[in-house]
Amino acid sequence: MSSRSTSVSIEKSWKRIERWLTEHWVGEDSLPPPATLEDIEAVEAAIGRKLPRAISNCYKLHDGSGK
Repeated sequence: MSSRSTSVSIEKSWKRIERWLTEHWVGEDSLPPPATLEDIEAVEAAIGRKLPRAISNCYKLHDGSGK
């Protein structure tokens, strides 16, 4: 699978999750906004290696759970 198709697949998966949450989540909290490139680079510097592309692509859509 190419990195482009992986990114598209991740985006589609997140859209499904977001739709489900809109329909079923009754809490006030929503998913946090995307991580900045600086946030991702700070994590990579802290762990001493680059995050796998799929993980960094997820964080570029939503930065964790907000908790």
